[in-house]
Amino acid sequence: MGNWDLADACNYMKGIILPAAPDDFVIAEPFRHGLPNDELIAGINAFRTFLCELFDRLAAEKDRFDPRKAALYDPENGEESLWKCFPVTKDLAALLFFIGLHGKLETEPNVELAVYGADLLEVPKPKSEKFYGLRKLSGKRLSELFEFLSEMSFYFEDFDYLDRVDLSKTGPFYISYENDNDLMIGLKLMAEAQANIMAEHYRLDSAFMRCDFHPLADTEPIKHQIRLIDCVDTQPPELQRWLIELDGLLLSNGCLATGEKSGDIIFAYTSKKSKKWVCKFYFGVTGYRIRPNVDFIRRANSAAWELPETMLRVLRDKCCTSCYGGQPCTHGGAFMFTQNGEDFAGCRSPHHEGYKFTLENAEDREAIMKWIGLELGIHRA
Repeated sequence: MGNWDLADACNYMKGIILPAAPDDFVIAEPFRHGLPNDELIAGINAFRTFLCELFDRLAAEKDRFDPRKAALYDPENGEESLWKCFPVTKDLAALLFFIGLHGKLETEPNVELAVYGADLLEVPKPKSEKFYGLRKLSGKRLSELFEFLSEMSFYFEDFDYLDRVDLSKTGPFYISYENDNDLMIGLKLMAEAQANIMAEHYRLDSAFMRCDFHPLADTEPIKHQIRLIDCVDTQPPELQRWLIELDGLLLSNGCLATGEKSGDIIFAYTSKKSKKWVCKFYFGVTGYRIRPNVDFIRRANSAAWELPETMLRVLRDKCCTSCYGGQPCTHGGAFMFTQNGEDFAGCRSPHHEGYKFTLENAEDREAIMKWIGLELGIHRA
């Protein structure tokens, strides 16, 4: 795919923003702030619109921020590299998140957030070294970010951001958005949505920069299905149907699905009976991938079922060489099998849980469906 610049990164991030929240989406009581549901939905959608405009603006001004680091980015290295090579996206996410989280929402006489500068430096619990706080940003950088937001119609009352900013010494100030009053409501809600999943997700784009409003939902059981549908919405119909069908197969055969994690967007399915994971869906920069549990290949009778060549190529190219021939493995466990006269080896330890396969090939998808069926005990090898 080649190296990206900031415009490519922004186009990617814009592409993973969720569709607008539907009118019938019901927000849980802890997040209502005494406002009717329709105003809250309008706020979420205003924030979504703003994010699209934000990434368009950054893409248009790609030479203004971090041009030297951009040359280091390779999409094959994943999303973590994206944030490191284009730090303006991470810095803006952090600033907006802390404004929304710590700002007190006021709706009369104007819709605005009242903020104490020192509060913006406080990282919510549980604290983690992985979490990116504003203490890591210089006063000059903060000034640049506030100025950029001002150019995008944010208004800062009682706050001079043109000089080097020291939030620890900044008194109370007020933030509003001139183009749409609803945005401040959406900013507050989406910061709370991110904080609601903070125990498991430390990356700010987990919910906040994707406008993932589902953590605010009043109905818990629908969250997983909605998130999955949102993630596959832009894919070809046959791939959408296959992913939803596999999701249904896993859930109907005693698997629990966990939500998003750091790094790629991940849906992991764990057997309630065996307590072992069965497979994981990955949605990331380089496309969609799936990682089935490797135990089946170790057990499989290859004469009864053969893997497609594209899947064998993945095993051939990425297998752990120290496992070959069943020799002691540095990761703690090994498997080996033979197909078409060729030996394949791999690692099955908790630290190296098999291989991620792409989903472009229909033959691979059919094999993966059978593979997972065998893991669930629906079929036999």
